[in-house]
Amino acid sequence: MVTVGSSCIGIKEMEWEAIIERWRVANEQLIRAASAISAQTGRRTLIVSGGEPITLEFLVGDYLDHLIHHLRHIGIAAGDAGADSDGLLSCVVPAK
Repeated sequence: MVTVGSSCIGIKEMEWEAIIERWRVANEQLIRAASAISAQTGRRTLIVSGGEPITLEFLVGDYLDHLIHHLRHIGIAAGDAGADSDGLLSCVVPAK
């Protein structure tokens, strides 16, 4: 049982397996959505937290790189994220 975390979403009362499963499902949904971003849409720019303008493709790629870093850190082999030969966002994730 987890004893620390955000009480606003009930994490304190959740088992580790349930937390990991929720995290896995949320990230699979994000990856699925990111994979559907066209090259044209990926070139759109946005500003995050008052920073410099970045492209949507950079934001998604950076998030996926960060996600993969954490997966590898806990010993899970993960696929690669980035742009394919058509410039479309794509990634390969491990099966459940």
